[in-house]
Amino acid sequence: MKMGNVGEKFFMHGVKAILAITLTAMALCPSTVHAEDKIDESQYQQITEELRNRYISDGEFLKEATDKGLSFEELVAVKGKEVYQSRNKRRIGQGESCTNIYVDSIGNDGRCVYANVPLIMQTSYYNCGPTSALQAIYGGHMQGNVPGTTDADKINYISSTCGTNPNYGTYVYKITNFLNNYNFYGTYSYFPGANLSCMSFQQKLENSLFYDMAPILHARTEKLKYYGGHRAGHYIAVAEVNKNSRTVTLQDCNNDYHFYGRHVVDISEAFGSVNLPDRYVICMD
Repeated sequence: MKMGNVGEKFFMHGVKAILAITLTAMALCPSTVHAEDKIDESQYQQITEELRNRYISDGEFLKEATDKGLSFEELVAVKGKEVYQSRNKRRIGQGESCTNIYVDSIGNDGRCVYANVPLIMQTSYYNCGPTSALQAIYGGHMQGNVPGTTDADKINYISSTCGTNPNYGTYVYKITNFLNNYNFYGTYSYFPGANLSCMSFQQKLENSLFYDMAPILHARTEKLKYYGGHRAGHYIAVAEVNKNSRTVTLQDCNNDYHFYGRHVVDISEAFGSVNLPDRYVICMD
């Protein structure tokens, strides 16, 4: 299968506008980076309690802790610091401010939120996770930082790094942690889909896309109409949320041409594909 260096040409839905916003963002404004070293203990404790409740009986989190030789509480502490710093970068109105930060992820008068996620076809039946990760990295404009000349090379690199194999594909936590090696505006986390409401699901997608951090659905395909009942676990990159039509645009990397491509589905349908046990949404925390 021939793979281009940028995959197939990504879509751009609606008229793209550049929105100038004022952010207090330590990752975006070098003059405030030093504040990351100062931890507000109250905020940090709130975050660790949130993570504790999110993952208390979650198999993926427990697998990650075991693989890293950490206890549940030790991993909560590690991720708590990561999430604290991620959220702290996006705080507005405290300390020094940076002006004229341009975010190019808003279109159609703010009713569409999107990232420039290309269509890339996975190179084997079991590497949809690494392919979706590469699509998200393209959305963050950092594909040049992934080793490899072609998309196929880059997918192979991600697969090797994440331990992808034909028996079980790729663990969700490994895809998430791989994305966090790149300098996005925040930290990616995996959210158990069974614990989300449709409203919180939509909000997480929108917030992540706003910062060019394309979400990834760890979905059940039989819950998506365009799969026609075909049953599989599958990673699918999200490119856009349209608030007017209440739809989500998926850039499906499936190497079966029956399913590969751009698909616009109802928000409730996309939500239904992850609102299940052992299914996740990978997005900005």
